[in-house]
Amino acid sequence: MTRPILVPAARRADQQPCDITWHIMQMGSYSDSVRALQNIIKPVFDALTKGLEAAAQQHLDSGFARGDDPHYFSHTARRVASKELGNLGITATNESSGRPLLSLSGILITHNGLAVRVLRSPYKEGTRSHLIPPPGRSARRQAFWRQMPALSDFHTDNHLLLWTDDESRLLDPMTLVRPLGGDYRRDSVIVDWAGPLSRGMSMLRAADLDELRPSYKSDQLEG
Repeated sequence: MTRPILVPAARRADQQPCDITWHIMQMGSYSDSVRALQNIIKPVFDALTKGLEAAAQQHLDSGFARGDDPHYFSHTARRVASKELGNLGITATNESSGRPLLSLSGILITHNGLAVRVLRSPYKEGTRSHLIPPPGRSARRQAFWRQMPALSDFHTDNHLLLWTDDESRLLDPMTLVRPLGGDYRRDSVIVDWAGPLSRGMSMLRAADLDELRPSYKSDQLEG
């Protein structure tokens, strides 16, 4: 199983400078992204909370131990959260079938020009920072990490929203990440920035949003 990483690696020698330049031209700032998502922050927190509560209750009723199959627990939580967000029209769906665009209860939010993959990822031990996962071997996920359009014929600014829980309790903050690339290697992930996304940010004033700064900003992409 591929292990996630926290700190993005420097640009690899095989990456083309023009690709990095394109990403710089298209990038959105951390504060701009939080502003774009502000009115759905609370619904996302609520949906994940409901999903975790439902998964915990289902396991309790069935006599299941989460540790025996943690992937099943997470799948159940995501399935409920995805349905909650779908009812609000927040998740991306297939135009012909109306079903969620991602399979296996994956959550893809499209809102105000942003495409956000919602992923469970643990905190790095002793910190409040989530481990940033590589996209793996999936060509579709790698394209999303590289900022290729997530929707056909529609440019999106792609983000990751990372969450975790402690004994079925959603932890606050989540982490919002703007990726720029990666593959199956744990040291391959490149990001523009990463910063917290807390429930309280849904109440920030415009002036407060302007003052937000990410907890990590790539030095390789500046200048």
